[in-house]
Amino acid sequence: MTDTYEICIRGHLETDLLTELGDLHPVPAGSGTRLTLDTEDQASLHGVLGRVRDLGLVLESVERATR
Repeated sequence: MTDTYEICIRGHLETDLLTELGDLHPVPAGSGTRLTLDTEDQASLHGVLGRVRDLGLVLESVERATR
């Protein structure tokens, strides 16, 4: 079963940072960026969150999208 997560990051991300984050779907959202992640397990979610941290980005929220 695939879950979808919405990860909100403060600020608009440059193209090179999006490349670092892998297979995410970015959408500008107000003063930030919303990333959508489709995953089959939480390990990949934690991997993305670790990359967000390592890149020094400000994480605003993480929510599991409802279907």
